[in-house]
Amino acid sequence: MNPTFGATVLGARSFLIAWNINLAPEVPVEVAKDLAAKLRGSGRNGKPGLFPGLKAIGWHIPEFGRCQISCNWWMRRVLIWLRFTSLLLASQHPLRLRLLGLS
Repeated sequence: MNPTFGATVLGARSFLIAWNINLAPEVPVEVAKDLAAKLRGSGRNGKPGLFPGLKAIGWHIPEFGRCQISCNWWMRRVLIWLRFTSLLLASQHPLRLRLLGLS
């Protein structure tokens, strides 16, 4: 490598979808954490979650006065995401979805 020209690095990875699920103000943080655990691939207490590859965390955001489930999904098939979204929309808990980015 020539020290005056630098270097170029190229990488590749799977498709990433990042989004937040904002729950209604009356939904407690315990529900947000429970929903995130049921959805994420690693699940909880040795029981796998519904969607392999999904990373999700439920938390309360004081600035917004509501709970949120923050999701990142490394995936190879977009159709799984569409199924996931349809399941969330059928949820009994009021929510609002916001897609943060695709890459």
